[in-house]
Amino acid sequence: MNGNIRIDAGNHANVLGTDIITSRSHQIDLAGASAKVEAGKDIIETNTKHEYKQSGVTLSVSTPVTDMAQAAYNSLKRSQQVSNPKLKAFYAMKAAEETVMAAQNVSKGAETVDALRNGNMQGTGTTASPSVKISIGYGSQKQTQTSETQQIEHQKSTINTGTFNATARSEKLRFEGVEANAALMSLSGKQGIEVKGVKDEEHQRTENKSVGGSVEVFVGTNGNSYGFGIEGSVNVAKGKSNSDSERWQNSHLTADKVIIHSEAGELTLDTANLKAKRLEAEVQHLNITSRQDREKYESKQVSAGASGSVAYGSGGGASVNTAYSKAKVDYAQVNEQAGISVGEGGMNVKGHQHTQLNGGVIESEAETSKNRLQTHSISSTDIENHSEIKTEGAVLDN
Repeated sequence: MNGNIRIDAGNHANVLGTDIITSRSHQIDLAGASAKVEAGKDIIETNTKHEYKQSGVTLSVSTPVTDMAQAAYNSLKRSQQVSNPKLKAFYAMKAAEETVMAAQNVSKGAETVDALRNGNMQGTGTTASPSVKISIGYGSQKQTQTSETQQIEHQKSTINTGTFNATARSEKLRFEGVEANAALMSLSGKQGIEVKGVKDEEHQRTENKSVGGSVEVFVGTNGNSYGFGIEGSVNVAKGKSNSDSERWQNSHLTADKVIIHSEAGELTLDTANLKAKRLEAEVQHLNITSRQDREKYESKQVSAGASGSVAYGSGGGASVNTAYSKAKVDYAQVNEQAGISVGEGGMNVKGHQHTQLNGGVIESEAETSKNRLQTHSISSTDIENHSEIKTEGAVLDN
């Protein structure tokens, strides 16, 4: 835009999710009893339900190798679908383990193939765990999955000009989710100046359950033995997973020269960065705070099944199996440290009361004689990053 821009409110001046841009030879003035420049915000909520039902006659051929290969494929596919790097690693590791188990079953299948080729099949073998099984039968299966997702996303406001003047005459001057760039930036708030970042979030809740059963006639081979008969089975499973993601977008104020004044308040940089070649500031308190991006994931799955068979030549049998698995991911890390960074022009900062650094930084490229930081007291706290992955599971066959 050509020309100057002035926004002056008798009460509250607010800029929401807006880009205000002029040439470097012009200026932007923002003033009010209170004033705020903030990001726009979108909230997206989705609820989905998938239900799958199947029944009918089936003809199948299965081996331990093909079963584990399919499981490995499903885990690998899931690792490509998730965005969290910790979950990607978890599913990739699970796929690798299942691939090894598939390879371990290859030799067992090879023995059966050799026996078939050489005509060495015997009719008194076991069919409890066949290497190759051919079956025809009738069954039904029902699976249901529900998912609830909420996403909160921000679009920063942008200010780009030659001179930027922002004033809150009687209250606070606030910036929340802002990218501001100018040659000269002058900020004044009677009750303080607050610069904050914005937090994008994603929350997902998923539940699944399944139930089914079948009856079939089969022929099974194991090594050099075979059997045929009738088999029936029932199964039930359920599970749930919760994931929560928080990612911060820091605000940035950048200028060749920044002048800050608050006679009764404080300068707060909360997930925000101030960068200038020269900084001049006079406030009561100075607070700088960094915040962590967070990823949390928890899942639990349980299943149970029972089967029985009556096979000619090897009698009958029954089995019951239960299984459960749990996974947990907990990640927290500061990806952009909040703070003040000044160039060769140095700084002259007067804090009449207290300066608090919570994982924050104040740094300067200027020589010592050009830097002055005056404060009545100063203290700091560290922020500890962490990353944790836990998995556990058990299978009981009887």
